[in-house]
Amino acid sequence: MTSEVALLNKSAIALAADSATTVTYWDGGRSQRRYFKGANKIFNLSVAHPVGLMTYASASLQGVPWEILAKAFRTHLGTKSHDHLSGYATDFFDFVQNNNYLYPITLQDKQFLSQVERAAVIICFRVIDDEPYKAETDTAKKETIFIDRLNDILKNINAAAFIQGASQGDIDAAIAKYAVEATTTVNNEQFLRGLSRCPRDVHI
Repeated sequence: MTSEVALLNKSAIALAADSATTVTYWDGGRSQRRYFKGANKIFNLSVAHPVGLMTYASASLQGVPWEILAKAFRTHLGTKSHDHLSGYATDFFDFVQNNNYLYPITLQDKQFLSQVERAAVIICFRVIDDEPYKAETDTAKKETIFIDRLNDILKNINAAAFIQGASQGDIDAAIAKYAVEATTTVNNEQFLRGLSRCPRDVHI
């Protein structure tokens, strides 16, 4: 867990954060965590003005460490300035979103498929952790419960609002581009295939 503090008065602002970071990984079919100290969570976004960025949770954004993003943006920004802090935030988000050097297409493809695989594992665990599923002993009935629960989750996903900046067109384009490879990725996911309780074949 990250602890961050921002103190301000009429003259200055002080930022502070802890240096602990958590790494989650799978070992023997179980989720494990390791803790490290020495992580940098505060970055300067401008060489000309005291503009700070604090991070929490993941140490990277889609595979690229926050430190690299902050330093690359600082170089990109140069001596350019904004009248309001929100201007730096908008500039930073635009820089990240449109940067094909830090995020080449090959990395975008890899990260997308990795997120699909991660989502499949999370959904599978959500289903097999349900009490009705755990309590059922008949294999056929367990699979029926599993499929019904997946359909319930799908309904909730379809009913959910899009995050800012996303649209149905983005979903359709992603399915058209990644459906075959994503299906193969999920079906070959070693951890999922080791769960005999989960249906083996997934179709997107």
